[in-house]
Amino acid sequence: MPILTPHLSRKFIFISCLICCSVHSILAQSDPDYEAMKQQAVELYHQSRMTEVLPLAEKLHARNPKDIQVLELYAFSMFASSQTIKDPAARKQAHQRARELAVQAKELGDNSNLLQVLLDVPADGGEIKFSNSNEVEKLMREGEAAFVQGDFKKAIAAYEMALQSDPKQYEAALFLGDVYFKQKKIEQAGQWFAKAIAIDPDHETAYRYWGDALMMVEGKKEESRGQFIEAIIADHITAERGLD
Repeated sequence: MPILTPHLSRKFIFISCLICCSVHSILAQSDPDYEAMKQQAVELYHQSRMTEVLPLAEKLHARNPKDIQVLELYAFSMFASSQTIKDPAARKQAHQRARELAVQAKELGDNSNLLQVLLDVPADGGEIKFSNSNEVEKLMREGEAAFVQGDFKKAIAAYEMALQSDPKQYEAALFLGDVYFKQKKIEQAGQWFAKAIAIDPDHETAYRYWGDALMMVEGKKEESRGQFIEAIIADHITAERGLD
């Protein structure tokens, strides 16, 4: 659903299975309270309630700094929650901290896709704007802030308004698909992913997200595979253009 700005945060949302499948630490397995808190954090993560995940992940990390699963939760919830921070300096500091946590996870041997995306966060915590239009930029950030708090209705309204203001705003269509995907409304998600592809057919993200969505539908594995192939082709085209 990328540079790590709110745009890249969408990639995180689709990698929840990686967090759930991470190896549990020995400490977690021997501490029922720790494990219960971690499970609560994961459940909140699935609901996109990132601002609620963050304090739990912080407590878990303090108890066991070497739990890779917790490090991923902590890093992502830190970054995602930063979208609710209005002060640019404070938001930049949160981005830097999220990347530091990702580096720690890498040093512990983590090589998940989620980690690789987190490591794309600029070392200085900087971010790139969605649009040169102040109005579109404002709406996109409002959508991001609502999404990470699990307010899907508000997120949809903000993204739709951004797309109305700029019909070529790829991320607005992409993120709308993401919101519907999060609600398991796969058909509607696909419609918005298709809209994003129509806006920019050489951008790989919408193909990949659509493939993720189709994986959830029985009998759609072939269609899903087709979208992943299209993502690879689009990524290859983009890479070749970068070399020109």
